[in-house]
Amino acid sequence: MIPHRPSDRLDGSLRLTTISLLLLLALSTLSFLPSVGRAASNVVCGETITSSIALTGSIICTGSGLTVSGNGITLNCAGYSITGSPVQPGGIPYAGIEVAAGSNGVTVENCTVLHYEWGIYVVSATHTLLTHNVAMGNPAFWVKGGSFNSLTSNTALNVDEPPCCYYIGAAGFVLSSTSSDTLSGNSAVGTFTGYYLASSNSNSLTGNTANAFCCGYTLDASSYNTIQGNKENGVLGSEVCFVASFGFSATDYSSYNNFVNNWVGGVGDGYFVSSSSSNSFRSNTATLTCNGFEIDSGSSNRLVSNVANLNDRNGFYLPGGASKNVMLLNTADGNSGNGFQLSAGTFSNKVFENKANGNSGYGYYDGSLGHETAGTANRYIADSCFGDLTAGSSPSGLCI
Repeated sequence: MIPHRPSDRLDGSLRLTTISLLLLLALSTLSFLPSVGRAASNVVCGETITSSIALTGSIICTGSGLTVSGNGITLNCAGYSITGSPVQPGGIPYAGIEVAAGSNGVTVENCTVLHYEWGIYVVSATHTLLTHNVAMGNPAFWVKGGSFNSLTSNTALNVDEPPCCYYIGAAGFVLSSTSSDTLSGNSAVGTFTGYYLASSNSNSLTGNTANAFCCGYTLDASSYNTIQGNKENGVLGSEVCFVASFGFSATDYSSYNNFVNNWVGGVGDGYFVSSSSSNSFRSNTATLTCNGFEIDSGSSNRLVSNVANLNDRNGFYLPGGASKNVMLLNTADGNSGNGFQLSAGTFSNKVFENKANGNSGYGYYDGSLGHETAGTANRYIADSCFGDLTAGSSPSGLCI
């Protein structure tokens, strides 16, 4: 179960003000956006596109927008917009653009989709390319089923208020039940979750950015994915330890994922693992978060050459139940709590050749009892500590 902190909501006025600023910033960059309401001469609302086409104007719809169905088809909106109406309670959710099931090799480019429940929706299609689009929705971009789809250089806008992190409608980009998809160079602006993978395997997320209020990148029951070179620029500020949020998370039996060279700041926990095993975190950075790296009820995960600095609590945190994890060559600097904390109930973890410098608590704190290093249940080898304000370690002897 995902833990929740005392408050899982941001202050309303702060949230709305920040959302408004982010949306204005995003829309101000869209120099190609024409005035909404300009009639398109070559498509109508609800039309199914079966051959390649470039739009000649914008359309405003009260139901579904456009559907693309077939193989090798390109829909080029040429910067024009497809605008819908927000779904009413109990109403039917519509998509601004849908790539129909069974389609192969469809390209959707240069489109702006506004005020739809689902912005751009790809269902059970293969080799789809979505590029240089802007979409607002809940989610803004949703790829459901299918494989070998690519999303590049798109922008997701999302201003809804559903629960954070583990809800498809809260996300800018969603992959559900997919495999071998690629997301690169995309931006999620003003979303509650930036990127959400649900039961999706062997996908690649590289070079994406998120300005999310709750969670940047969530992997839920998803395995064998590569998450590399991405950023989460959170907006929580002093609220990082009072909102249930995570920069990068692997939960609910997400295994064998690789997180490499990512950066996160301004969210709850920088990197979070729960009920998941055998994930790898290498050369990632967490700064100005709550706990930089947290492995909660996970086993056999590897943390190598990561940096946690200036976080509000601990640099690296293993609560009770975490076992058989490896922490090697990591650095914890200037954190307000402990550099490395392994709580009572942790066991068989390996903490080798790490550095703890200038943390406000201990460099290394271990609350477990056992027959390993210094009477703990975990093993420490060649870990260093310097300038940690409370002491180098508790118990003593965990670092040199």
